[in-house]
Amino acid sequence: MKALDLLGMEHPVFIFIAAATKRLNKSVAWIAKCKKCGHKQLVGSSQIKRGTHASCVKCQLKAELDKREL
Repeated sequence: MKALDLLGMEHPVFIFIAAATKRLNKSVAWIAKCKKCGHKQLVGSSQIKRGTHASCVKCQLKAELDKREL
């Protein structure tokens, strides 16, 4: 199967910078930068294709922590 090229792809949360040498769940991992906070993280191309990875780990964590504050 040909690797999914995400470079330049429009995504609501991420800007895809480059393919990484690592794999996530047997798919090519991409270095992605969050448009909101600038945090860089690895995202699996198959997750993007299926639409199951649509949030930044750092932003999502902060939102979860904010919910728990009194």
